[in-house]
Amino acid sequence: MLPKADHCSFKSLNFVVKCTNVKKRGKPTMLQSVKISELPSADTLTEDDLIIVDQPDDTKKATLFQVLNHLEDTVEQSTLAVLAQPTGAGKSGLLHGGTVQNLQTFLSFDMFGINNTGTVDVTTEIKKVVALANFTKMPIIQRSGSYLISGSDQLVFYYSADFNGATFIPAAGYTGGIFITQPNQMVTYGAGSAIVNKINAAASTDLVANNSALASLAGDTTLDNCMVIFEFSDDAFNYLSGGSITTRKLGHITRISNNGKMEHAFKYGATQVTSIKAIPINTHRTYFHLPNIDYRYKPHPIMIQAFYVTNYTIEGGSTVNKPIEDAGARHIISIQYFYDVHFKDAYEAYPSATFVDAAHSDGTASYFFNYGWGVRLLAENVSSNGYGWGSFGGGGYLADITFLRCNANTYDSHYPVIGYCRLVDCIMGDGGISPTGFGDLQIIRPRIVLGRNSANPYKDLSYFPCIVQLRTTSGGWYDGDLLIQDANIEGYWDDYTSARGEGCFVLAAPDANTTLPAGSPITPRAFRNIIIDGVTFKSEKASACFTSLVRSSRDGYVYFPNSIKARNIQYAPTGKLRIDLTNFAFKASNTNANMHPSVDTPDIFVSLENIDVEKMIFQRPAWGYRHNLRVQVTGCKSTQYTRSPMQVYFNAKGIYTFTDCEVYNFVTSDGTNEATHPLLVHVKGGTVKSGTDLPIVTSENLYRHTFTCSDVTFIGDYSVSA
Repeated sequence: MLPKADHCSFKSLNFVVKCTNVKKRGKPTMLQSVKISELPSADTLTEDDLIIVDQPDDTKKATLFQVLNHLEDTVEQSTLAVLAQPTGAGKSGLLHGGTVQNLQTFLSFDMFGINNTGTVDVTTEIKKVVALANFTKMPIIQRSGSYLISGSDQLVFYYSADFNGATFIPAAGYTGGIFITQPNQMVTYGAGSAIVNKINAAASTDLVANNSALASLAGDTTLDNCMVIFEFSDDAFNYLSGGSITTRKLGHITRISNNGKMEHAFKYGATQVTSIKAIPINTHRTYFHLPNIDYRYKPHPIMIQAFYVTNYTIEGGSTVNKPIEDAGARHIISIQYFYDVHFKDAYEAYPSATFVDAAHSDGTASYFFNYGWGVRLLAENVSSNGYGWGSFGGGGYLADITFLRCNANTYDSHYPVIGYCRLVDCIMGDGGISPTGFGDLQIIRPRIVLGRNSANPYKDLSYFPCIVQLRTTSGGWYDGDLLIQDANIEGYWDDYTSARGEGCFVLAAPDANTTLPAGSPITPRAFRNIIIDGVTFKSEKASACFTSLVRSSRDGYVYFPNSIKARNIQYAPTGKLRIDLTNFAFKASNTNANMHPSVDTPDIFVSLENIDVEKMIFQRPAWGYRHNLRVQVTGCKSTQYTRSPMQVYFNAKGIYTFTDCEVYNFVTSDGTNEATHPLLVHVKGGTVKSGTDLPIVTSENLYRHTFTCSDVTFIGDYSVSA
């Protein structure tokens, strides 16, 4: 056992212990050095055991307890210093594997202490967080706070973000915005590129109407799994913008799966492809929840843009503090160049009424939601309805667009829709829907709310009420089919008068601004076929606003639909329904003024069933022989009449069959002009209850008309001379 030392030092078990001033029998003695490694091992240790400690000032003793406490404190501080570093989270393990770093799956503004009061400009700080999110591929989640932003730079997001509950406040003069996009961007293949040349070499078999598979791309993977936009060399339609008219080329938009298999067939044939734009389609879903936008400082940028996005869900967000009227257009959300986008739950209390001039005398468009150049858009529960201009507006070729439970003043599309455009359970304001297209338009269970009066900031915006007003700046045509099903129409226009022109279900060619260019493959129609199944008018004023099924405002440009089927329409008392052929173009087959309707080629087929209306009118154009109708009227009557059943007026050449109807009488004029060509009328079943009037009233004396009746009950005072 060593004598007790006053001063000792040790470095390791192999170091020598140096002892001085050791007392033995009262005399200082120098001992020989002893290696610690040579000492016997201790059997047990207690907290009070002494340890030799070599410190700079002297060699001292310490208890085992003191040494252990010191080592614990030193290790703890060192460990905390390491963990506090940016890489520290990656050094702390988890029970079942991984590290703490694996637990960080998002970024937020709060993590970086960004001011959230909306009173301090935090543009620079937010840009840094956005840049970090793009670098790490982490989403930003910030669900509270107000953030003032300024300048002209866009905040570009490549990945998901959640700003539900946060508010962005763009400063006065702000021209930036939120830009949402994907890492895989659009690629353009121009004229002369290998893929364009390959398709053009097979134009005679690939670029033909109704083809959906490009045989020339067999084995070529260039466009596989891409949303593709074709532009062809053929002129398609003329477009009015900014006071000038430009000719737009024929296009096609679709998805190609592989080996040239397209999701949509070509509507028309084409001569040559001039360019192809292709966007790779993401294999995963990206989610982006929009912030609220506070317009207290009245900036005018397109605040939110989502360009080149595939497999995206974009949702939420609302606008606050928007001016009711303002000078300068204000567009809020624009989604362009997309495939499979679900846009939902966005809200705007009202669209601003915007004007070109400070005096607010010349109106201009402002859209809450703009969309274009895309395939498969589902807009769900998006709301923007009020006195403003068009709330939702499309631009660029589109395919397969659906609006579900939306609420908007106007739904429109400046470029043609391919595939379908579908409105389901939507509220429509005074603007209705203003489309153009090659595909089908389906309006299912709409609630149409009229409400124009002196409070409307736009004094002369619309022509008159209609459900569908074909896009005037594109020529006012639609070369596809229309379905309107189970519509309810309520409200009214205080300033509506028939002097402005009758309201209608479909208004074609509203003005003479544009026509189709020579050589266009498009046939300018007011739809090919129309089906209207179920309409209820909630008031007499609303009923008075919708008289004609289809109208044209210009002479001889668009064709009447090939067929119209209308059934289950409930007009209010005094309601009237008109088939008006005025201003519609005629076909080459209907040019013989002397051709009898039974011999002449029929060009229009009309079927009317279970329609409750007081007056039914079939009106010819000035040249009565230029159309030849086939009309089937079944189960029609006027259940709300106070004087008589349904009256039928007709002066349009054709063959008419009335089955099981309740009719007051038949008049061979439209109320003004007499029929100048034969009418063949077959009445089967039902009743003709004309009171003191004749059941058939005509002013012509050439005996050109033919009426046949079977199983019909005539009720009237026929003792009156005529």
